[in-house]
Order: sequence, then structure tokens, then C-alpha cells
Amino acid sequence: IVDDEAETRTRPWVTMLLLGSDEGPRQSGDRTDTMIVAAIQRDTGRAVLFGVPRNLVGLDTGVGIRFDRMLNALYQFGNWHPERFPGGRDPGATALKQTISLLLGIRIDYYAMVDLDGFVDVVDALGGVRIKVKERIHDEVTRPEWGETKPKIDVYPGRTYYFSGRTALAYVRSRKGSSDYRRMARQRCFLSALADQLDVGTVLRNFGSLTRAVRTSVRTDVPLDRAPDLV
Repeated sequence: IVDDEAETRTRPWVTMLLLGSDEGPRQSGDRTDTMIVAAIQRDTGRAVLFGVPRNLVGLDTGVGIRFDRMLNALYQFGNWHPERFPGGRDPGATALKQTISLLLGIRIDYYAMVDLDGFVDVVDALGGVRIKVKERIHDEVTRPEWGETKPKIDVYPGRTYYFSGRTALAYVRSRKGSSDYRRMARQRCFLSALADQLDVGTVLRNFGSLTRAVRTSVRTDVPLDRAPDLV
């Protein structure tokens, strides 16, 4: 966990915990079904993504207790017991950062979290994404908002598809005929593809919708003056 912001700026690597919450019409709280540690090399811009399984149990939280439920429930637990996880504006995120830091043996500098509806908005604001699919997926997943239809996906391996926000949500959330671990691989594939396809022109063309989506949908502890460096 970051104690000295000035020291963090001098390190060659910046680490960020990327969290995807399942908060939506059928789930009022935040279960972090997606947890990915991104390590970004400051000088080169290279990055490594490491997925953390949501179903780990019995992990050391760093505050004298082991969490006996699945790891994806720790965010809610931290917010229910903020006195146990001081030191940040979001006790749930602090709990996850501490626990995953101890699990992996590396520091976690920052976090960023988005829910189902926010994920759709951010992907659409970035212009969607093209992905070469590696497996057959035919599924529908939880709707991001009441009144909407369920996002659907119907794709074949070896083909490249353009995904809007809703289809991308189905791609990263689907577990039909699959597993948590194959879904984790798909999520890393999605992030890599999105990063590869982003360019300055796309960001500038969509800057208004992107900033609105981030402002309303993303929770993070990245200081505002760090944003240019991280970008």
C-alpha cells in the first residue's frame, strides 16, 4: 500500500488493481468478480496483467484476520467494517489492495473500479474494440440496468469481431460452458486488445463522452495530478 506518494513517483513500475464489480439490477452490492493487477513500466509504457481468481478463500488481510469467504466478497466486507481498514477513502478497496499485495508479494499502488453499466459506457466511449476470438461463445449475461435487454454474444473461434460495450460485457462476463479461469483469460485478452487499439485520435474524438463515463462510472484513488503520467 502506498505510504509516500512522492516515493511512488520515483519507482520504475506503477501497479494498479483493476476491479470489475457485478453491481447491477440483480445485485445491489459490489462483488469484485474481476480482479487484475496491472504493472506498468514508467519508462517504456510496457505492462503486465495478472488475474487474481475471485474464488480464493482463507487469505490474510493484513489486519490480523483471515477472510474465510470468497475473495470477491472482501470489498463489501471492508466497507461494512471500515475501522479495520483505515488509510484510504474506500475501505473495501484498501482491504483488497492489502490482501492481494500480501498474496502476490508485491506492492499495490492504486486501484480503479467499474460496475456493469459503467463498463459498457467506458467501452462505448472508447469506440468499442476488435477481438480475435479463441473459443465458441453463445450466451447472454446480466443486464447492466433495469429496463434493458440482456447483453448477448454469439461468436466463433478464429474470427475477428467488433464489440460494442454491451457485447464486450457479454464477452468478459460469460461462463456458459466455460470456467472462471477461461473467463479471466478473456478479460486479459480484452484489456490487451483495447490498449493496442487506443490512439490519441480516438481518445480526442471521444474525449467528451469518455470523461463523462469516467466521472460517473469509475472509482479510483489515483491522484488527479498523476493522471497525465499514468496515461
